[in-house]
Amino acid sequence: MARLDGAEAGKMVASFEWKTDFSNTIAGIAVAGRDVLISSRYNQMSMARVQLDLENGAREVWRNRYPTGVCTPVIHGGKIYFANKGVFCVDFASGDLDWAGGKVDDAGSCLVTGDNRLVVWANGGDLSLFETAERSPDRCLELGNLPDLFTDMAWPHVVLAEGRLFLKTLSGDLACVPVSR
Repeated sequence: MARLDGAEAGKMVASFEWKTDFSNTIAGIAVAGRDVLISSRYNQMSMARVQLDLENGAREVWRNRYPTGVCTPVIHGGKIYFANKGVFCVDFASGDLDWAGGKVDDAGSCLVTGDNRLVVWANGGDLSLFETAERSPDRCLELGNLPDLFTDMAWPHVVLAEGRLFLKTLSGDLACVPVSR
């Protein structure tokens, strides 16, 4: 962790070791306040919540066995959502699994909408809508699915901008799907 403020910009204040077998971890980190989620399927097979502060550096809060694969986790309403080998909802405070389900293979991504639903882009081009834990606290509930929008593997990450979903495949094909109430 490096500072970004004024004369302190660039000064290292904390580090946290996270080794993988590859030269990268595809899933991005997710940040909530002073907490960071790090995840990797490669040799780690885990997700960790790390708390950062200027005085004490980096401290691991918890580590679980729910890696997010290529999906950058989404933190929303005290929960962590991701789509990899299923759709998962994990409690942010404890790292415990709340629910899992859905038909998602390795490559998946998700985002939370303004009305607290989960959009999932996965598989061979499947676009799905799920309830978040706010509306379905005890189980994974799929509301709808548009299957096989492409014949190639969906490749993260789904993007929502200006009332449109942008969906990409591994080979680079791109679709734009208008969404509205």
